[in-house]
Amino acid sequence: MKFPVPRIDSTLSPQTLRGQRALRDRRSVEVLRKTAWGWALILLPLACGERSHWWAPWKSPESAHEASSPTPAGAKQKGASTAAGRDSDAPRVVDIAFDVLRIEWPIESQRESRKIWNHADEIQLGSEKAALLSRNGLRIGAVSAESWPAIQAILEACRADTRREQLYPQRGEPLLLQLSEITSPESMFLHGADRRLVGKTFSEGRKLMVFDYALRPELGGSTDLGVQFEIRHDRGEMTWEAHAGSLRQAPAIDRHVFAELSTAWSLRKGESLLIGPSPDATNEYLVGNRFLLGEHGGQRTETLYCVSPVAYQSPSARRDRP
Repeated sequence: MKFPVPRIDSTLSPQTLRGQRALRDRRSVEVLRKTAWGWALILLPLACGERSHWWAPWKSPESAHEASSPTPAGAKQKGASTAAGRDSDAPRVVDIAFDVLRIEWPIESQRESRKIWNHADEIQLGSEKAALLSRNGLRIGAVSAESWPAIQAILEACRADTRREQLYPQRGEPLLLQLSEITSPESMFLHGADRRLVGKTFSEGRKLMVFDYALRPELGGSTDLGVQFEIRHDRGEMTWEAHAGSLRQAPAIDRHVFAELSTAWSLRKGESLLIGPSPDATNEYLVGNRFLLGEHGGQRTETLYCVSPVAYQSPSARRDRP
């Protein structure tokens, strides 16, 4: 570092020259003292591991934001809440489970099941469809949640045998409710809409009620439910079938669908579908009686099914998963 040195005029007298040299020396010493104090102020904080605010280098807005960010624990907590927010906003798939109540009681001189049908709504079917089902030994109606206390009282008074289970069909597949199995040749007859009576004998197979369903959130959470009666027989061999644009192997199954007995329903939230035999059809060979009447210990019995769709959300059910 260079310091300014006063210029001395050599033409002056010796005393004057000595005075100027003394003044120059005093100024030089003062400059050196101030410089030493300045370096001390700079180096002392550095030796202590600190920086004065005026010595700290300039920071960009980004680095300043990072400096004011929370501690690692706080940052982790913030990240967790952000992830939770993303999870709550992520679209989720709504699945449908089915609560199935199986009601069985003996057939006596008076069919106790008639009392239950007083609390079922069959208007959705229409008179012609309801008459067709009745001629084939079937009866189907919607039951509201408000009707269940009365139905429960009837079941307790008649000492009906009840069994409840929850079924979770595979997503995108219909619900298959097996009623019984054909182990020996069994003949069934159907009254068609044209009033012709047709029959067929099945040597083996499973008696199924097949439910197709669709949730309607725009209608207050109601559920569209389609019901049909089928007999399926697994031939015990595999076959190739097209699925989602590719071929895959699947069991070879023979299906017989009683299409004329298929019905479609729109159930409001909380409603159930009641399915049972028609007390007015006494021919045991009719489709409905073959599906829903049986015999246990020498006693004839009838079986009713109450099927309730229940929508639920699974946390693991995301739209980005197959």
